[in-house]
Amino acid sequence: MNVNLELGIVLLKWTSQVLIAVVGVWGLVSDPFDTDAASGRRRLNRAGWLKIVLMAIGFLLFALTDANERRAAEAQRQRQEQQIAMQRQTVAAQDTQLAYLRKLILLQYRMSELGLVLEFPKNVMREMWSAIEGYQPKPPQLQADRTQLAYIAAAMRAGTAVVRFDGTGRGELQYSLNRPQGLTGGRITESEPAWAAFDGAFRALFGGRFEMMSESGRTLVDLVNPASRTSVTFGGNAVSFSVREPEVRLDELSGTLSFVCGKDDLLFVMEEAFDGGEEAQARMAEKMHFGPVKARLTSKDPRVQWDQKIQLDWRPVISRRIGETDTGRIFELGEWHSGPSPVQATFSRLGFE
Repeated sequence: MNVNLELGIVLLKWTSQVLIAVVGVWGLVSDPFDTDAASGRRRLNRAGWLKIVLMAIGFLLFALTDANERRAAEAQRQRQEQQIAMQRQTVAAQDTQLAYLRKLILLQYRMSELGLVLEFPKNVMREMWSAIEGYQPKPPQLQADRTQLAYIAAAMRAGTAVVRFDGTGRGELQYSLNRPQGLTGGRITESEPAWAAFDGAFRALFGGRFEMMSESGRTLVDLVNPASRTSVTFGGNAVSFSVREPEVRLDELSGTLSFVCGKDDLLFVMEEAFDGGEEAQARMAEKMHFGPVKARLTSKDPRVQWDQKIQLDWRPVISRRIGETDTGRIFELGEWHSGPSPVQATFSRLGFE
């Protein structure tokens, strides 16, 4: 039926063209007017009226067929748009399914080893070395060997100093230093006073807290209280961490990471001030005096390709306030946050590449 209709429309279109052409040729070879001999006036004769009628019929047929073709073209365009929309919906649904399957696959795996290098300002590292050398134990009878403490601090600056945590909260420190008199070194465990000197200075390096958090807010790595086997290497102003079997799912590497540093740090001090009898609050911001300024994250897992540098831009986040009744001052305490930063990691050997 549609084929016959289309054929009829084509025939009508060509018929209109033939009529217009015939009338045009006929008009050239014959005069459509008769001249009155008495008055000299010219009037359309029968052939002239026939030419006009045929011309009108030709244009009418052409207009009808043209309008029909336009409607057919518009209907075809709408059908194509509907098909494209359906194809896009199909592609979007497939992408959603692939993303879901990819997430399910990533949920099954955890990183085998994570590398993290933190760069500190020189004054912050100097404070750590000074804290180790000037350690004052409590009680005082647990005095550490002052020479050994100096060697440990010097090894962190210019020698070799490695701390290994076993994942249960216990750790040991190994250090070596090449002196003019020869190589010296040693091994410090948690039962020795020198470990307390290191542990206090190490925690103060981060203000008592340093965590890497996922986009959902879950703690992925706790560097101050490592829950996985972790080795820490000191070298100048940088501290390198190697965390084995961290609690990092691969799907969490498809989002963002944030860092939290410090614990109950003094962020702001608010003092009462009087100006013209009106009470106001003068707020003074405290500076961050610990923590790293740069981080480099690497993967030691063959399934994860990751080597990313992050500039740590710390901002204060208030957690609690303490007021003094006698002075009217208010101390705002909290922590420092950096991020979120998009993770630039890729995966392989997982079956969806």
